Amino acid sequence: MKYTLIALLILGLTLPALAADVKDLESYVTKNFTLKQGESALDAAIRLLSRLKEIRPERETVETSVMEKGQFGRTHQVYELRYLDTGELVSSREKITSYYDSGELKEIMQKWFDGKGELVRERTISYFKDGRQPLVNEEKEVS
Repeated sequence: MKYTLIALLILGLTLPALAADVKDLESYVTKNFTLKQGESALDAAIRLLSRLKEIRPERETVETSVMEKGQFGRTHQVYELRYLDTGELVSSREKITSYYDSGELKEIMQKWFDGKGELVRERTISYFKDGRQPLVNEEKEVS
């Protein structure tokens, strides 16, 4: 009984920091907080705590986009993914689209950036008027 109270106290202090969703956690505790054969309540609490440390609350994000139209039908789009709670930048990407004079798609240039604004990846896709499959001209992963 003494160890059970200690285990519940430890759980009560750590659950708010570890749980992203109280109902999911309650369901997990109900399903998994059972004593195995020969296991003490303290051992079960330690086992549960070690599992709970693996749970990481997922932070909510919001994506914003801005599109600018340029000359000759060219468009420049910027997408930013930020944490909702702090506004901190998670990642961003740019997409520049150009068109033939006839209005058909000519080229898409894409760049991906990390939260620090450093280039992570880029590629250019060219499209052809004659119906050939699009060609990926460059694809670079920057590490």
